[in-house]
Amino acid sequence: MQSTKCKVQLKAAQPRGLWLGFALCTLHFALSACSRPATEFHGTSSPGGGVPVEVRGNRLDASISRPPTPPAAVRAAAEMALRARGYVITEAYGTTDKIHLEAAGTGERRTDKTTIEAWSDRGLPPHNLPMTRLTVDSGLFGDTAAARAILSDILARLGR
Repeated sequence: MQSTKCKVQLKAAQPRGLWLGFALCTLHFALSACSRPATEFHGTSSPGGGVPVEVRGNRLDASISRPPTPPAAVRAAAEMALRARGYVITEAYGTTDKIHLEAAGTGERRTDKTTIEAWSDRGLPPHNLPMTRLTVDSGLFGDTAAARAILSDILARLGR
């Protein structure tokens, strides 16, 4: 008697599990389709040139090459850009190869948190050209337009 009761309960639970699996798969594919990076070019330092920027939601990834900019110079430019926009730098540390900055907005934008990272990197084979990677992240619910403006300001201060 007890075993038939278990079988009945398992059979009743199977359709719910099927629908849950289907819903999770649908959500996964929808989110992965929305999060594909789009490549843009910021700056026009040379005809047809610029800095390639990958947009991943509220995160912007830039690759600076020809010649690469040291992360310390990126840090100085980022600090100036953030302070000019009214941000308060809450955390800053780094080495010669990598820097990390966190900043918070003030006033009406006090909930805005922006993270900037830069590091030295070797490019992709076969050339392996040295480059500097730069990331501006405005958080999960951050302002993408503000992140774009900060990145553009940093690149302009670097002469890119």
